[in-house]
Amino acid sequence: NPGDFYILSTVEKITLSKSIAGFVHGRSSIGRMGINIHMAGFVDPMFSGNLTLEVSNFTRSPISIPKGIRICQILFLLTTNVVSIGYGEKEGQKYNNQKGPTLSKVNDDFNAKN
Repeated sequence: NPGDFYILSTVEKITLSKSIAGFVHGRSSIGRMGINIHMAGFVDPMFSGNLTLEVSNFTRSPISIPKGIRICQILFLLTTNVVSIGYGEKEGQKYNNQKGPTLSKVNDDFNAKN
């Protein structure tokens, strides 16, 4: 619906190695419809799980997105060095192994031992 905000997740589960990172972006064809697909953008080496997407309709009309349509893309990056501690290997990596749409856990930042 117009102006609505949704939390969605990818169907695919990904698992990255210690030498692969990624960036997720909405597809241009979807953006041209007035739908913004966003996520934090960066996928850490060693992340594993479904990616959570923030989706907004910037138009004044309802838009239907058929199930199974590709709405985002990921660019994989080969790092020049292998990370010493990957995502999920450090305490407090709150989104590792997430399944389905995952709401913000920003409040966990206040409880983290840094």
